[in-house]
Amino acid sequence: MEYNGFVYTTGGDEGKSSMERFMADHPDLVRAHVRKTAHHLYGPLNSDFLKLTNPYLFIISNKESNMNTLGKAFDKNFIPAINWLHANNKRLSDPGYAITGTVGNVYITV
Repeated sequence: MEYNGFVYTTGGDEGKSSMERFMADHPDLVRAHVRKTAHHLYGPLNSDFLKLTNPYLFIISNKESNMNTLGKAFDKNFIPAINWLHANNKRLSDPGYAITGTVGNVYITV
């Protein structure tokens, strides 16, 4: 979604293969100011897609405050992409992601 130049994207239930397909077919549409991650970060992710997104913020929809409830993709693919974005002085804020404390509800005012 785009509003006055602000771009918000969401992954729904996408996984690694759909990220790779979208990146190959529409690389110019991957970049966003805010990216809602897919499916509570369960399942495989494509780190290159996350890097290409180059957001200010990733939003993770997870009702638990305990980080152990996040999927394996959090440590394996997500955090390395976060670290890369920070190390390469990209747009990502610090820490670069927010966990909503709810499932499926995101409210953003632009």
